[in-house]
Amino acid sequence: MHSVRCRLPCIRLLSKLVTMRKVGGDSEHRTAVYTDVHEDSSTESTNKFLAEVGFGKFIIILILGFHLTGCMVGPNFHSPLSPRLPRYTETPMPHKTVSMPSLGQAGKAQTFINGQNIPAEWWYLFHSKEINQLIEAGLANNPNLASAYAALRGAQEALNAQIGNSLFPAFNGALSGQRQRFSDSSIGSTPGSSVFNLFNATVNVAYTLDVFGGARRQIEQFRAQVDYQQFQLIAAYLTLTSNIVATAVTTASLQEQIEATRELLKSERYQLHILEKQWELGGIAKKYGINTTNISRTN
Repeated sequence: MHSVRCRLPCIRLLSKLVTMRKVGGDSEHRTAVYTDVHEDSSTESTNKFLAEVGFGKFIIILILGFHLTGCMVGPNFHSPLSPRLPRYTETPMPHKTVSMPSLGQAGKAQTFINGQNIPAEWWYLFHSKEINQLIEAGLANNPNLASAYAALRGAQEALNAQIGNSLFPAFNGALSGQRQRFSDSSIGSTPGSSVFNLFNATVNVAYTLDVFGGARRQIEQFRAQVDYQQFQLIAAYLTLTSNIVATAVTTASLQEQIEATRELLKSERYQLHILEKQWELGGIAKKYGINTTNISRTN
């Protein structure tokens, strides 16, 4: 008894084993895959050989099926790692701001705390009713935020549709009924007619076999689009709220500067009035009076 060594590639050997059709009872060459066959009776050995070949076909097809279903189109994508940076600024931030005791509560030093979670509604940390009202009005009436939210919902629905079309079977059913009258004379019988009801029911079931993973790759693509639209919505949300808060703080700062400038002008006018009185009474030199008169005319 001879044995053949498996030197060819596995796929070529498996294809040869599948395509084998003719077997003989007195065959001398046998492969190591098959068990020993007694050559006493040609019919008995042939039946055993056919049974073994049929079982071998089943095993080969099963193995090939597992290998094919395990294949997927394209590489496996992974999210990139976040940069390992200790801070986002070029130089380290100070631990706290400079205190100004002359301003009272507003002049207290503020401390920077790192590593804490910021709430989604972070503007409430300012404890300002005006800012809260501005934020609520902006979130309710901003078209960019509404557009980003609609784009996110569209991406989610597209993902659900792709999952339903790719991973789940599609069912389609139809039912129809009609009432018919049949003439007996059409078949050579005695004249007459019979009335009967005819019902038709059809059911269609379709399922996409994702052998190489193409449908799963498409689902990954749609899921990535959902993530992208979600980050777009978050970016629009943060941009809108931060712009509103920054604008409100800037406006309040400018208003305070205007009020401070008005107070300075008021003080300067009062000081000018005192100088004019002193000049009229001879309390100051004439050159100062001329200068104050020019200042008065300029103002």
